Amino acid sequence: MKFAIVNHWIGEGDFETHLKVLAPDRRELVVSAPSKFSIENNGYADNVTFFTNVSFERAGAHTVQIYIDGHIAAERPLYVHHVPPAPASVN
Repeated sequence: MKFAIVNHWIGEGDFETHLKVLAPDRRELVVSAPSKFSIENNGYADNVTFFTNVSFERAGAHTVQIYIDGHIAAERPLYVHHVPPAPASVN
């Protein structure tokens, strides 16, 4: 699976961010590479993190952890649902 997570930052200075996606049992599934960015006075930054070839083993409420300068800034739920394949058509 391929998906993206977008973060909007407001502030001033130089920062480094990274993300973690946790399974429902809080086990780490994937961790992003660190991303550095700068924000000028009265500015903002949008950070887009792409994840590719991620396999979710089961459905449920996963967690996205958002880090800034090595400290956790937020946790957000990521709900994963199993979608069964469409039935084969009979022709």
